[in-house]
Amino acid sequence: MRAATPLFLWLPAIAVSAHLFEEFVWPGGFAAWYRRYWPQRAASVTTRLLVIVNVILVARALLPPLLGATAY
Repeated sequence: MRAATPLFLWLPAIAVSAHLFEEFVWPGGFAAWYRRYWPQRAASVTTRLLVIVNVILVARALLPPLLGATAY
């Protein structure tokens, strides 16, 4: 039986979850804010880009608990 994953390994995933909630749910509006703040780059912020970037962010945040603790 595998030992429980230490809580500190989950902290990046918890922080990313809180960040994504804040950016897109409550109060939300990140994409609209970005388009207002940098109108010359407005076309570059697409839903596809936001999904790709945040999937990579979540995947990286889940690496510590999935790989487990090491001696280092």
